[in-house]
Amino acid sequence: MPACSLYCEHCGTQQSHLLNEADFGLLLAAGEVSFPCDKCQEKKIWKLVPPPGRDPQLRRAPGPLRVLLIDDDPATLQILQLMLRPHRYSVITASSADNAIHKLQTLDFDVIVSDIRMPEFDGRSLYRFLVIYLPEYAKKVVFLTGDQSEKTLRFLRECNCPSTFKPIDLEKLEACIQQVS
Repeated sequence: MPACSLYCEHCGTQQSHLLNEADFGLLLAAGEVSFPCDKCQEKKIWKLVPPPGRDPQLRRAPGPLRVLLIDDDPATLQILQLMLRPHRYSVITASSADNAIHKLQTLDFDVIVSDIRMPEFDGRSLYRFLVIYLPEYAKKVVFLTGDQSEKTLRFLRECNCPSTFKPIDLEKLEACIQQVS
């Protein structure tokens, strides 16, 4: 398992930890693990340290933004693909987070637009995976979701990624895309 940069939610101490497989799975699924903090002297909740903001970089080639759309609903993917104008965006779709990871390892993207609630490996876990394994993509994520539960709203605040809610408002979505591109 990789070394993960974590912070103690209670005192803010940051440390790098090698997690066992169970704790790593818990971190991806729940966004937190619990173990003793040297500073607090008791068992506390630890969360993933988000990557620093991206430095502005020049894009490699002029042309449409390369967007990866991730949603488990085929109709949503089709609607989004039609909404994002081909002259402004080059769109590739993924029907799951697993499929998206494969595409992220083989293709280059400027922006990732992901649903949060998906079966098994959801948008939260995908984001945490990106923070650990593909940190250059962690600040390129835009979340598009219909879920406005407290758990989802808390996650959106913590990850600090731009987001918008379904039903899709193209102007808001494009503003979020421009924010991370």
